[in-house]
Amino acid sequence: MTMTETIATTVPKFAPGIYIGLPAPDYHNDFSLGSTDIRALHFGIRFKHRDTDATVLGTALHTLVLDGEPTFRRNYIRRPAAYDTLNTADKTKMTKSLKEGLADHQALLSAEDWDLCHDSLGIIHAHPDLDGVMNGGLSEVSIFWERDGFRLKCRLDKLKINGIGDLKTIANEKRRNLETACLLDIKSRRYDLQMALYLDGRAQLRKLFDAGKIFWGVNYGVDPSKEKQSVLSYLAKVVATPSYAWQFVFLQKTPPATVWSGVWTEKNDMVTIARDHVDAALRKYREIGDECAARGVAHAFHADEGWSEIKPVREITIDDFPGGAMGWS
Repeated sequence: MTMTETIATTVPKFAPGIYIGLPAPDYHNDFSLGSTDIRALHFGIRFKHRDTDATVLGTALHTLVLDGEPTFRRNYIRRPAAYDTLNTADKTKMTKSLKEGLADHQALLSAEDWDLCHDSLGIIHAHPDLDGVMNGGLSEVSIFWERDGFRLKCRLDKLKINGIGDLKTIANEKRRNLETACLLDIKSRRYDLQMALYLDGRAQLRKLFDAGKIFWGVNYGVDPSKEKQSVLSYLAKVVATPSYAWQFVFLQKTPPATVWSGVWTEKNDMVTIARDHVDAALRKYREIGDECAARGVAHAFHADEGWSEIKPVREITIDDFPGGAMGWS
């Protein structure tokens, strides 16, 4: 592909490059290993993706914060507040009627979730350290690259000259202090593996940019030709900046809307440890592939129904428990 060529949405395998405006389904359908795959390999189980009310709300928050109000309103319809006053039969009738009127790209949000999205955006802008953190820069930049025989990918929520911003949502159902809840979420879900992989993806930008491996997708504006030069100029500034950081921005999905954020530099010990764990996950992926190849079957990790690591039956000791003997006194 040339630099000016539009991404063909039927391509099952994307070549190494920087992809501006790549539709999310195309990114996710490519078999390159992304952060969700790395975390699944680490945990030993990969679930088949299913949209839930929680994932719809999370995507809606991303759309509003990253893409702005016009795009948000094109993709989401607000369910009338009167819905909550109806009986069960009338609620079902209203929901059916509203869904029948949705376009293929649209989703229905409750009045509460719609308001929460806007309250969250307001909370970000009201924070003294976060106002503008998700403005400017480039949104949802996809990067594909190869390393040691592995095809890897990442999709940056927000790419700026000095760093990467990643938006997360959290339910915080136990009503913990939000910072504590977010740190526990990062640790339990191993979002540090995503951080390490994405920082490595960011490190690929210089080489890909210099080689002209920049591709433009159908999601990039109404008339992408008008803004391509400004994007290229911005990317030139990004790749010329050797030092950058990672920033998580967590939005609480349950009212009241509130936000927490933290920053990690490349030399952070968490990043160093996470990179070792990413390498371990890739070794596991290769081992699974070798086993499948020996049996003459497709790579099991990519099975449509999901994948689970099979462990041998053995005697369990106290040291096998998370935390070891801690808590058994």
